[in-house]
Amino acid sequence: DRSAFFAIMDGQPVLESRDEPIVASEDVADPDLDDVDDAELAEADTVPQHVIGDAFAFYRQRLNELDSSGKPVNPDRLLKAVVERLEIVAITLGKDDSYHRIFQTVNAEGVELRDVDLVRNYVFMLLGEEADSAYAQHWRPMEERLGTSFANFLISDLVVKGEKTSAQRRSIFSGYRKILSPVENDPGSVRAVLKDLDAGSKHFARIIDESQQADSSHHTTDGRLRFLREWGSVPLQPLLFKLVSAAELSDEDLKRGLQAIESLVVRRFLVRTPPNDLRSRFTSIALRHVGTKADTLASRVVEELLEDSARWPTDEEVRFAVQQT
Repeated sequence: DRSAFFAIMDGQPVLESRDEPIVASEDVADPDLDDVDDAELAEADTVPQHVIGDAFAFYRQRLNELDSSGKPVNPDRLLKAVVERLEIVAITLGKDDSYHRIFQTVNAEGVELRDVDLVRNYVFMLLGEEADSAYAQHWRPMEERLGTSFANFLISDLVVKGEKTSAQRRSIFSGYRKILSPVENDPGSVRAVLKDLDAGSKHFARIIDESQQADSSHHTTDGRLRFLREWGSVPLQPLLFKLVSAAELSDEDLKRGLQAIESLVVRRFLVRTPPNDLRSRFTSIALRHVGTKADTLASRVVEELLEDSARWPTDEEVRFAVQQT
């Protein structure tokens, strides 16, 4: 957050973190920007796309709207709100203090954070001096790649790693703390875990985002991933991630596995089987094959999907259901 914060404090133009960033140059008057035309703004250094930029642009826009609505902003009331009602806690650290560890301690009884935030803080607390470079090289690219699907990725990653108790969103942090605790005094090993996460996020992006799918040689498998995503693939993601991220799984085997998943989902829909058990069933299959080798993974998954326990509707059941529609 540091570079975005100081850039705003220094009066640089602001880019919002949207698909089509905008420069907040025409909002509330800014003496540093009054004499800068659009061409100069386009060439100027801008704040990186960041939530701090979003917040700054949002409040500038709201103040501008108030000012132009016939109800001008009252400087005295604004000053009172900021000075008397806004509380800021400043903690001064010594050179040997860990701000990540202090943050974790202070937050223990404060506002509940998302597990993704807790994992991020824990990782960078363990990395120490390497935190900034690791954030830029690995964590930030994952945030940009996955967006709001970051938590789902972490859940799927934990399942693929065999963390049975961490298949729920609320236990993401405990799952990664269990993984990282044995190496918490070895920044190199912690960074290796982060690097592995970064690599896995690229596979997960292939599941959730068509623009990040593989090249044309994977046209068939990517088409099936796209179909499942449009159908609603969140409950399927742990098993999809297990298949897509298997390093030595052939494209043909991956296609077989995806075809079986697609067939099961569509068949269950046609016979009106409630989908509320899909997440647990697909997660259980992924957990059972944590150590399964790539050359047998697809066939084993298909076999499990065909078992009665997965509620695979037969051809006769599907035909009957369609006729009754």
